[in-house]
Amino acid sequence: MSAVPLPGVGTALIGIRQIDTIGRVEERNQLWAELRAVSRGNGPRLMILEGPTGYGKTRLAQWLGWRAHEFGLAETLYATHESSPTPACGLGAMLRRHFRCQGQQPVEMARRVSAALGTRTDPSLVQGLVATMDQQRAYSDLGQRLALGATRERYLAMAQGFKALADRRCLVVLIDGAHWARDALNLIETLFDEPEPLRTWFIATVRTGERATPEADAALTRLRAHARTRTLTLGRMHTPEMRQLLSALVPLDTSTVDALARRADGNPLFAEHMVRHWMRSGVLERSTDDFRASTDKMRDLPAQMGELWKNRLGEVLAGSASGRLAYMLAAMLGSTVDDEAWRLVCAEAGVPCSAETFEHMEASGLVRSVGAN
Repeated sequence: MSAVPLPGVGTALIGIRQIDTIGRVEERNQLWAELRAVSRGNGPRLMILEGPTGYGKTRLAQWLGWRAHEFGLAETLYATHESSPTPACGLGAMLRRHFRCQGQQPVEMARRVSAALGTRTDPSLVQGLVATMDQQRAYSDLGQRLALGATRERYLAMAQGFKALADRRCLVVLIDGAHWARDALNLIETLFDEPEPLRTWFIATVRTGERATPEADAALTRLRAHARTRTLTLGRMHTPEMRQLLSALVPLDTSTVDALARRADGNPLFAEHMVRHWMRSGVLERSTDDFRASTDKMRDLPAQMGELWKNRLGEVLAGSASGRLAYMLAAMLGSTVDDEAWRLVCAEAGVPCSAETFEHMEASGLVRSVGAN
């Protein structure tokens, strides 16, 4: 039995709370079947999730990671990638987040990793894994220094860490933005060539129509042809599922749901952001049982995601010069920003950037926390 939202209750949480994954039943069944294969020892494997912007690739991959972790079937790692990489991007940042050792020195990182993997873990494995997180690819303490030379050596050290993490349950590694993830794709190719099985499943999201780096594009072409790779292409969301998504966000009257579903044209991200934008800006009017938008407002629906975001920025940051500057500095650092780096840049520029600043932007849907375990 599914719960029916109570009219008017919890509207302040729109944009913060996560709703259940809706639709994509066939795709979710395919992902679950692949996870079962990996959990039985048939790994490493790769699933490529591809589709246009806003079709739900990242959300679907995250759903698999959440559900697998919830049922105790897998440990999940999450790596983000951008066209212009930031310190928060890539495999090293992924591991630092997982072991919660951002900003720590190598010896402190080694203690965290050892505690997470178990006290009986080989110290050389721990040191090698810490070296893969270091920008200089090295681990050093008072007594010794370990430096990873060739790229292959770094990948094999990472593979040993994956094997240790997958000792009790399989490992799911989400590679978001794989069209920019040359390093991660080369890692997968290296692991595919290794004879030893590894209970690790990589899920790579690829945005169709986005210009990939030449190296990543070539690696994706090779991996698509590999026997261990499956490709799943996401199309437009069906209208009944789109209507269900809109109603799950907030109770809407039929005419508003129909208008939004038509304008979204199968793009769930656009529909979701449109509802949240309307809710925050007071466009939706509350009736006895639901919310509705006037005919004039529905005629003014933006045609593209960029137009919607432009309107959102203008409304949220209006009257807050410091908030606008803090957000601009974050945008200059990239789509995925290390919180500590952002605060340092703001401090250097003399721009206030407190916890309240972030909370306001998060509540407004301008930023979100990613990769937290």
